[in-house]
Amino acid sequence: MGQFVCRVLPIAPSPYHECVVQRRDPWGLSVRARYYQDLKAKVARVFAENFGAYGVRKVWRQMQRVGFVYVAFVIDVYARHIVG
Repeated sequence: MGQFVCRVLPIAPSPYHECVVQRRDPWGLSVRARYYQDLKAKVARVFAENFGAYGVRKVWRQMQRVGFVYVAFVIDVYARHIVG
């Protein structure tokens, strides 16, 4: 399957297989990528726990109250994808 995709689309086989391995095994990701993946999950959890009623600023404040100290800009980037 992977070889077929690489033949049809202009994708080199090496990056394609690297991406597939990273999807299967999260430890194949870089430390920064794992950090941001964890952060996305935390932002989504805070948003869901508050019945989806919180905006970006309130998600950031709630995360500070809970003990997750992040820069507001970083929370803003991930919360906007979740909040919409």
